[in-house]
Amino acid sequence: MVLVYLSFDYSNQYSKEDIKNKYSNSLDRYQNVNGLIKKYYTINSKEKLAGGVYLFKDIESAKNLLESKIFRNRIKKVFGTKKEMKFEYESVQYIVDNTNEQISEI
Repeated sequence: MVLVYLSFDYSNQYSKEDIKNKYSNSLDRYQNVNGLIKKYYTINSKEKLAGGVYLFKDIESAKNLLESKIFRNRIKKVFGTKKEMKFEYESVQYIVDNTNEQISEI
């Protein structure tokens, strides 16, 4: 499994609520993405950064989505992103799932 942190700047014209609405409009888009297990949407309104935390089954699935030209262009268009998006890929070794009271080694 691979955990990916994505962050990008967004236009000063948008409020935190605007970003939340933009996220809401994209929810369906991620339901059947190949290899995507979970996606968390994030906002840092103080720094004007948005992004997400993604859990993928493998690095290939992560890169197929996140490094595609279509994905990057959509982010730039929707959020007014001016700087480069930042990606961090990390290999998951263990999961502590308190909801199901399980600990799993990957």
